Amino acid sequence: MGIWLRGALRTYESAVRYPPNQTFIGNLSPEALSTVPRPWHDDATVSVGSDTPAAGPFGEIVPQSLFYALLAQANVLQPPLIALQQGAAERLNRQLACHPVLGRLAGSNPTTAGVDIAAEVEAGLALALQDGERLEGCVRGDRRAEGLGDANLDPYTLLEALCSKASGAVALMITGIPVPRTARISVL
Repeated sequence: MGIWLRGALRTYESAVRYPPNQTFIGNLSPEALSTVPRPWHDDATVSVGSDTPAAGPFGEIVPQSLFYALLAQANVLQPPLIALQQGAAERLNRQLACHPVLGRLAGSNPTTAGVDIAAEVEAGLALALQDGERLEGCVRGDRRAEGLGDANLDPYTLLEALCSKASGAVALMITGIPVPRTARISVL
């Protein structure tokens, strides 16, 4: 990742405090948002509060690591589009299990034993899923016979689709829309 991009990244806490995000999850009305001084991205000028909740009536801002676990759950293809390092899969699964609503999805994050994820990323065959400098896993394109050569099944496009699927499932579960107890993200 470029140095200029790395310098522009926000912390999770900063993303939670970001007023438009609070409006999106329902903790701040659009009218109240219009009274918050700008620039909104400057933590020094925005005082939504350091104890700002990550969950609201319309959804939740989940930490990146938890979202990686949800992405792995959203994948249904074999071979998997999301590959997690062995240690990362176990750690992320523990984090997911602790979540009061999403914890029921824990238990089966796929790992890729014997596969060098770093080599796949380095060769340009996959996109890295990182936490800071630590490689947690990767997103691959569709490697099935029916997916080869289809530009719409590259890692970038599939990551976007999996993000939509995982975040939609989070919104359904957080807002209390009935989802069968046995349903996983792959069923939604």
